Amino acid sequence: MLKQEETDNVKLKKETDDFTILYCETDSSCIENVADILESSYKSITENLKEGLEEKLVIGLYPNHDSLTEGLGIGDIPEWVRGGLAKDKIAIASPLF
Repeated sequence: MLKQEETDNVKLKKETDDFTILYCETDSSCIENVADILESSYKSITENLKEGLEEKLVIGLYPNHDSLTEGLGIGDIPEWVRGGLAKDKIAIASPLF
């Protein structure tokens, strides 16, 4: 289980047109690339589906396996898991992890 200060590290916020990305200081060096990839993917997916969302998607970017497990709000997950749907967001592993 993570200590409270470790889970509190996912507190920085990057806003884009379609996303609110929550991340840690350790991911500051890659957050612009992550935001660009998410935005370009969102646009291509919604164009193909001819469907968009009315609200921004919340993405939690987690720096390690333990914090990703905590962010997903479920029990122990295999090491190969790199993301999933949490109660209030999409939780993904940092590209630096």
